[in-house]
Amino acid sequence: MKKIEFLQQSLITLTGPVIYTASADKILADAVVLKGEIPLEQLAEIYKERVWQMPDWLKRLYDKQQQPLNVLVIKDLAKLDKRKQLKFMELLKYHRAGKFELPKNSIVVILEKNIAALNEQIVSLCAVI
Repeated sequence: MKKIEFLQQSLITLTGPVIYTASADKILADAVVLKGEIPLEQLAEIYKERVWQMPDWLKRLYDKQQQPLNVLVIKDLAKLDKRKQLKFMELLKYHRAGKFELPKNSIVVILEKNIAALNEQIVSLCAVI
């Protein structure tokens, strides 16, 4: 079985985050993609017009919740200093962005070939494929 096929099968059954170490063009086609350098204020809820609102990327994830596979991809995470990577801990560990939970059928995939460049706390939360 090819690695991409294994990943696609695994995403259906896994509930926790995944680090995927190969090319992922097939996954990216339908995924919501966050880059590692996303500013912290765009990662969690936004206080706008006296109301807490979902960030745009989370709205897009909710728009796709009817799909059988709802994937949030984090790419270029290793470009950040290991301490700055920790801004994704709430998303990975608690499956939420501030006040808002991720859709129930969503899974977070970190695309990274160099696992050594990732913060150890992040790696400890993820299955590596």
